[in-house]
Amino acid sequence: MAGPRTPLLRPDRYFRAQDGKPPLAHAAAVVAVVTIGVAAGMAVLLDQFAAALDTPITVDNPAYPGDAFCEDGTFEQTP
Repeated sequence: MAGPRTPLLRPDRYFRAQDGKPPLAHAAAVVAVVTIGVAAGMAVLLDQFAAALDTPITVDNPAYPGDAFCEDGTFEQTP
């Protein structure tokens, strides 16, 4: 049983059988698979990055005067 026809196994026989022309269908398939893989990986990476940015951040304000000045209801009874 013969092994798979690959340039990694016996490159001299493989390229001799191709008659000097590169197999464009194989190259196009490899480019398509790599492109889809990179796009899927980037989609996962960007999704995780966006999820990490979508978190609330709480910062204490040292100049906050307190609830007595901010929420005392004074302006609700103004005519």
